[in-house]
Amino acid sequence: GTATLETCLFQVPQVVCSQCNKLSAAIARLLIGDSIKYISLVNIIADSPVVCELIKSDFNVDRLDMEFQKIVGDSRQQILEGYARVDCLLGGKGASDRTAENIIGIVKGSSGAKGEQLA
Repeated sequence: GTATLETCLFQVPQVVCSQCNKLSAAIARLLIGDSIKYISLVNIIADSPVVCELIKSDFNVDRLDMEFQKIVGDSRQQILEGYARVDCLLGGKGASDRTAENIIGIVKGSSGAKGEQLA
């Protein structure tokens, strides 16, 4: 899951492929339901098909070749624009630093087990 997001943040166009057996698909549906439209974090965060997902029967050599041809051609810029939207949704540059600062602020404001301030 995180590899697709890392690939997005490194600005590398990709095709996401997944092939699972019927039992795995049934278990996934039980755990996450039918509300999830996408399997890649990139598309889930964007709530739109930024990258092509070839799932189950869609995942074959001909379709994979066709999608690779698209990402080295016409679709490349569209994917990169989608990546920019995802980056913005994640908070853009410095998001990790801001998150760490927020966590430190929360921890410093919390009381320890003996009523002491946490350092």
